Amino acid sequence: MRNLIWTLGMVAIIGACSSDEDTKPGTDGGGQVGDVGVAPQLYGAACEADEACKSKMCFRGHCSKLCKRLSDCEPVREDPDPSKPAGTAGGPCKEGECNVGLVCVNAKECLRAFECGRETEEEGSTRLLCGPRQYDIRKYTSGHDCSLDGVCAKSYRCMGQPSEADRYCSGTCTSDWECPPPLRCAKITTYEGSPEQRCMRRRIGHPCDFDDQCGGASRADQVCIKDTQGKHYCTKTCATQGRGTCPPFAKCEQVGNGVQACRYSKGYAYKVEGGLCDPCIYHGATDDKQLVEQSACIDGGACLQLSQYTQEASCLTPCGAGDTCPDDTYHCFDTTSLGKLCGPKREVPGGLTVGTCY
Repeated sequence: MRNLIWTLGMVAIIGACSSDEDTKPGTDGGGQVGDVGVAPQLYGAACEADEACKSKMCFRGHCSKLCKRLSDCEPVREDPDPSKPAGTAGGPCKEGECNVGLVCVNAKECLRAFECGRETEEEGSTRLLCGPRQYDIRKYTSGHDCSLDGVCAKSYRCMGQPSEADRYCSGTCTSDWECPPPLRCAKITTYEGSPEQRCMRRRIGHPCDFDDQCGGASRADQVCIKDTQGKHYCTKTCATQGRGTCPPFAKCEQVGNGVQACRYSKGYAYKVEGGLCDPCIYHGATDDKQLVEQSACIDGGACLQLSQYTQEASCLTPCGAGDTCPDDTYHCFDTTSLGKLCGPKREVPGGLTVGTCY
């Protein structure tokens, strides 16, 4: 897996600064709008209230602006001084050596890095603004490819099983702002362990706000589309409705702006009610433990990846009295560790096994 360092696009942008006054970095004179002689601050300047900014958007302590992609949020220069300690804001640097929240531009100077993201973590919030980066981009931190040696920085964990060839480092988090864009802060749990919040990779069907979060710059075939519930999820583009173009649980359809993408057959991509065969969010396994989103399914249910090939993940629900299920397309399976659950049945030589929900 590639090292998920999402600074290259920003470095390219800073090479030719915009002449638009609304997007030039501002300087904070220490006053607020309303003080005599204090003008509204420009993008990137420190602020405490919307009125202090020309854009009328003070977000996460800095004057902000609306965004639709990562490249909309340029880095901001802060008091450049080559005599400052290396790696600090305005100080000298080499690529990958700036402190958290900074980006090394032209292998010369650390600038304040900004990301595009949600205004709040509240359900239903859709406004996207540029905010200061909060995650570390150095090696062995969240997103680093640890497939070969399983090595991550202190307090980071290599996700996945040793036999897999697509593993990555993951740190703890409290919001998506603390994770690189192709990862999100997920409340995960194992069926055997306690819950935790970590930066986890976005896969097909996982929540997103814009295309850059679904795979990143090197995966232009992955896009963020809207489901029938009004929520956005990651998927991939497609050119035909032929067999094998999309996973079996998805169809190749027009999703707007002339783009065709694999859309979930059910119309929605993740938890609606968490009922039987509702899609749920699965994050793979590590140390032989299944990693899923907390509360992905109704009480007593379980989110299982029903097909490793298609990566389909669906909720199974507890069996009713007398080991009954809603109808004869389902069967009550004894999962041993998870109890008896209703799942789609499939005939195999000698009996039944869990099938798929699509």
